[in-house]
Amino acid sequence: MDKIAENYGDFQFILKDLIIDDDEQKVIWQWCLEWPSLERGYEGRPERRRGLDIIHFKDGKIIEKYTYFKTTIEIDYKRVRLSQRLYDPKDSQYI
Repeated sequence: MDKIAENYGDFQFILKDLIIDDDEQKVIWQWCLEWPSLERGYEGRPERRRGLDIIHFKDGKIIEKYTYFKTTIEIDYKRVRLSQRLYDPKDSQYI
């Protein structure tokens, strides 16, 4: 966890909703990620991303996991479209 914090700063996932289906062995977890933005022109400003994970289990083990998130995020409480560039934390720059 220290390496993640070192590369991405202070962040937290906030649980918004949780649906557990014991019979189907599936979980849907709706979340909000809050962290300092890495988006160009917004670096370090408060950012929020929303998404959900769908997790399938078998015999108590994860066998599939799908993650979906919105391409519009909030920075300083304003809606911003995600850039299509990738951030490389090793070089601290976008590629």
